[in-house]
Amino acid sequence: MHSNWSRIARAVVLAGLFAALSASFISTSRAAFTSHFSDLHDELEVRSAALAGNPDKTAQKQKKACDKAIAAIEKEVDSLGDDLKTAGKVAKTLIKAFPEEFIGGAVADVTGLQDLLAMVYAGFSGDLQALFDQLQAGVSALPSGGDRDKAQSALDQAETLLGQAVGADFASRGKLLASALKSITRGLKIVGTGPPPGAGMTATIVDGGISTPWASDVATAEYGQSAGIIDLNGSSFSAHSSMSVPTFDFTGVGTYPLGNDVGIYAVMGEFYLIKSGTLVVTTFDVPTTTITATFSFTASNGTKTISVENGTAHFTDMLVSP
Repeated sequence: MHSNWSRIARAVVLAGLFAALSASFISTSRAAFTSHFSDLHDELEVRSAALAGNPDKTAQKQKKACDKAIAAIEKEVDSLGDDLKTAGKVAKTLIKAFPEEFIGGAVADVTGLQDLLAMVYAGFSGDLQALFDQLQAGVSALPSGGDRDKAQSALDQAETLLGQAVGADFASRGKLLASALKSITRGLKIVGTGPPPGAGMTATIVDGGISTPWASDVATAEYGQSAGIIDLNGSSFSAHSSMSVPTFDFTGVGTYPLGNDVGIYAVMGEFYLIKSGTLVVTTFDVPTTTITATFSFTASNGTKTISVENGTAHFTDMLVSP
């Protein structure tokens, strides 16, 4: 079952990843733990404004639903689990107010609520897949015994829940993913947290002259061969932060410019787009899915600029797509 879940989740996540590189990021006033609600939040704000003042009772209910969902997304939270709970609540609210947009398969209009919710859950699926893979590597490294049995039980339970979530309706999917996260977290406590062997990112965050060391708890590297895109991603749960370092026109070992608002450093609801920087890839091998790189960049949230210095990335489990 793991292989089926992995293929489905990774395919969805990679498609969402490359689309997200050209999408707008959410504003610094939003307090969701992740950036996965970005496009949905923007659409709900547009709809709320358009419905304002409409005397039709259905329109009034839809505006209230939009405002309720916006408030839920903007509520300050500090964990991935909280974001998953928010997703379930938002989905339930929107399905009730806009039932015509949740009939049948995905709609063609990218601003349709069904498609936007699918994008939200694709982001969460990527987060949980990375954690699942981390737990699986940890279980494999444990010697036979009680701890390994307990960790394997948590892994199996998470796998079942993740599989159920793939075909679940939006309102139920958030609950299933939240339950899977609890199982994964329980397993990680047994095996010990930290990135799986050969995977990780580190850097120094310079904000207002203060330098803070940063290291990922979960990290992934993704390479789209036909698109020529590399994206290095890391999240630090203790620091409530994450970063995405992408580059286009990638051809292998070499030096690549960063910037043009592509790539992001996010911390506690603040989102900084990369303005300029450099990625130096020193090792790159598709057959062994290995990539090693260093990076540095400046990023801005529109009012303040921070620097990310002495960045390192090393992966032996790079995801490669055609």
